[in-house]
Amino acid sequence: MTAAPAISPVLVGPSGQLSTPLVGNPLGFWEGLRLAYLTVRPGSRDASGVTYPETTHADVAQIIAAWSRVIQRDHRPSADAAGYRERWESYVAQLEGGLREGRPEARFADNRAFWLVQSLDLARGLSAMYRAPTTMGQVAESVKTTIEDAARTVRAAALGAGPVAMADKALEGAGAVFGGGTWRAIRTPLLVGAALLGALVIVPRVWPRRPTHAGGA
Repeated sequence: MTAAPAISPVLVGPSGQLSTPLVGNPLGFWEGLRLAYLTVRPGSRDASGVTYPETTHADVAQIIAAWSRVIQRDHRPSADAAGYRERWESYVAQLEGGLREGRPEARFADNRAFWLVQSLDLARGLSAMYRAPTTMGQVAESVKTTIEDAARTVRAAALGAGPVAMADKALEGAGAVFGGGTWRAIRTPLLVGAALLGALVIVPRVWPRRPTHAGGA
């Protein structure tokens, strides 16, 4: 019997910002998304016994964007005779108008189909195509995604918590994926980098402006 894939670390911030430090197996990513959104959105229980989150238009748009990145990483046309990607992209095309015109905070109309039919179908298909990366490949993926997420988080929180604390929150889920030595080796440089990025965003806002004098130095 095949073991269930590890659940990917996924974080959803108070403002709804999605952070995916390390995707891993697409089925584990689907489960990570489901659990993360159930912490910030109401849940509904399907007849099968599975609970899915009642996500908003803004949530669904972010999740679709995240799956697009997974498709780019894992999809192999030669292994997709069943048409997983084509089915998903056809479904997403049907949603675009409603997501664009609807209020971002409004509840998405058919969360059950989105979670338990369409995105789960895609996750299963991509999981069959997934090739686990080496440890260094995981590090590279985590670094790239985390820096992007940290940049958005620090920018949004420039007048709130400090950059190191915000980056630390964005990174906390990824620690479980690596052995202690590997994670300790990369965590500090990532936090330093995020702190420097935060400084570039925050310092210009709080640094006193030098007075300008017309007509002379």
